[in-house]
Amino acid sequence: MYAGSCIRGCFLGMRQSNVPAASQVIEQLARMSVIFLLAKNFIPRGIEAAATAAILGTCAGEIISFLYVLFSYRLFKTKNRLNKKPVISPIKSLIMIMTMALPLTANRVTGSLLSTVENIMIPEKLKAYGMTSVEAISSYGQLTGMAMPLLMFPSSLLTAISVSLVPAVSEAIAKRNTSSISETLTKSMLFTLITGIGTAGLFVTFSDEIGLMIYNEAEIGPLLFQMGFICPFLYCQVTLSGILNGLGEQMFIFRNSLISSAINIFFIFFLIPVYGIYAFTVGMFVSMMTVSLLAISKIITKTELMIDIVNSVIKPIICISASCLTARLIYNHLSVGIPNKIQTILSVILTGVFYCILLIETGCITKKDINMIIKRIPK
Repeated sequence: MYAGSCIRGCFLGMRQSNVPAASQVIEQLARMSVIFLLAKNFIPRGIEAAATAAILGTCAGEIISFLYVLFSYRLFKTKNRLNKKPVISPIKSLIMIMTMALPLTANRVTGSLLSTVENIMIPEKLKAYGMTSVEAISSYGQLTGMAMPLLMFPSSLLTAISVSLVPAVSEAIAKRNTSSISETLTKSMLFTLITGIGTAGLFVTFSDEIGLMIYNEAEIGPLLFQMGFICPFLYCQVTLSGILNGLGEQMFIFRNSLISSAINIFFIFFLIPVYGIYAFTVGMFVSMMTVSLLAISKIITKTELMIDIVNSVIKPIICISASCLTARLIYNHLSVGIPNKIQTILSVILTGVFYCILLIETGCITKKDINMIIKRIPK
């Protein structure tokens, strides 16, 4: 798994995204195929056998994916004649790698530990709020296992852009191409804010309907409503992380992660016993807003990043408000003879269509902006 990740990282560093993307597809197909073939014989034997089938499928996917990227690397190396003498010595290479790897590793380890602390504290503090153990676990499960995946789903495209930003920014810095850095970062942040604000409006307006459509649970709606306001900052973190990594600011990312966890833990420890699970969503909003503003401030000091508040924030808010209001009015008039799920799907699609049209008509985004963002997405 780790060897495959290294080779995939090598391809991403060379701006060759086809192989990493294909390897992930191959891994998923191999995993599902093996599990499908083993399920018939393993699942009837009990939960242990079923888990074994899942593990074997995962192992098979990793192995086949690794063999594919290894073969692709050897083919790429031969085809492009990469057998050149290194530009820097192995010692300098190791120092450069460790300079980036150590803060990233510390961030991952510390993040996992603090996340574990949060996972332990939240149910306990919910019981202090007055819930039973079952209610506390259920409420926390609805938040992390049901609401959060829905909120994060639209950010998958931003993740692809974030991955491509690291080599793009690093290359531009190495070439001292400040104009390229500024244009790339500015358009990436524009697209991120437009996506985050649009998604926030969608979840805030149709929170109850989406919760019922996906999970058939009325309790998910209020959580989606409150957490919808976090989307712009949550999505900004995806893009900002890619930018900061490209700028070599791994230590800053580590400090930001500690600040975010400290804010979350403060809200969990002191406010959840008083206000319940919604104190955690407020804490997430405060922590995401804080670290996003700190990251943007850091990037502005190191680059020529320009965030057009009117086109990136004000106009998208107006556009999504008008789109959601229009879609809500249409939804209210579709109540005769149409199932609720169909109404919700149509309303979500209409909101997205209206939002995109208004963004183009108001000049928030142009054809040039769209083409530039598409080029940033790994193929």
